[in-house]
Amino acid sequence: MSWLNIRGNMYHCLKCSEIVKVEYEGGACLTQIGDNRIYKQTALTKRYGQPTANPDAEGYYLHNEIFCEPCFKKRYMKGGQYDVAMNMGALCNRLLGIKDKHTENIGKATESAFNNWLENVSPGNLREINTPAFDKTIGLKIFKLRNKRKDLIEQFVSSAKDSIITIIYNLVNRDPYLQDAIRQYASEAQPIIDSIRKLLLNLKGKFFLKGKIFRVRSINQPENLNDYVRYEMTTRSPVASTPDITVFYQTNMRKKDITGFLNSCNPSNQVEMDGDKWIGKLKNRLE
Repeated sequence: MSWLNIRGNMYHCLKCSEIVKVEYEGGACLTQIGDNRIYKQTALTKRYGQPTANPDAEGYYLHNEIFCEPCFKKRYMKGGQYDVAMNMGALCNRLLGIKDKHTENIGKATESAFNNWLENVSPGNLREINTPAFDKTIGLKIFKLRNKRKDLIEQFVSSAKDSIITIIYNLVNRDPYLQDAIRQYASEAQPIIDSIRKLLLNLKGKFFLKGKIFRVRSINQPENLNDYVRYEMTTRSPVASTPDITVFYQTNMRKKDITGFLNSCNPSNQVEMDGDKWIGKLKNRLE
């Protein structure tokens, strides 16, 4: 990971060319920002230069290409981008926190539902899953012979694997305890999902048609300067006198990225199916 002697930040508005300079607490000091940011800052320094005569010793200012709030409102307010920038990040973070909080409970309920089915499974249940495969393997009289059983189980599972997983998944999903865990998650998550979908629905204008979405930042807040790790040597804080100014960054995020995230958070998609694990346990039970 690359280090840079960083002294502060400089925000360059792409519309009105206003520049806001921010000093970091502690002055110039080595900060671990990573290779990608080093490459980016090298290119930006060629474009904008450095306000210090000897940045290696006096410290570098990181350059940020942004839109200031007045310019952003003037250009994107009608297209709905302002509301998205101001609210999308907070809503997505809140939704992710809700999902993380409920994942363990849903996982435990799923495991319990599967184990309950496995404990009570009968030959009749298996025959209903795939009758032809059952009759040619487990349904044979030689299944009673222990030295034949393992091979017959392997043959049955190989022939009926997709059907087995589908049936188990459907039965597990009907478990009342699992359904209760999902309802608890949905009661918190669904209102946030609906709010995010409404923000996306309200977006319009030719700029959004290109799929570009912005994020918002207050320049007087602490910032982690490394994209991959976070600890005291990657985080810097502006001095207390830094004004409370909001700026807007263009991101690589697109509407389809947010839609994909919402689908992953949908209450109907929270049961994780570990087919290989289920099949392995079923084999052991049959043997």
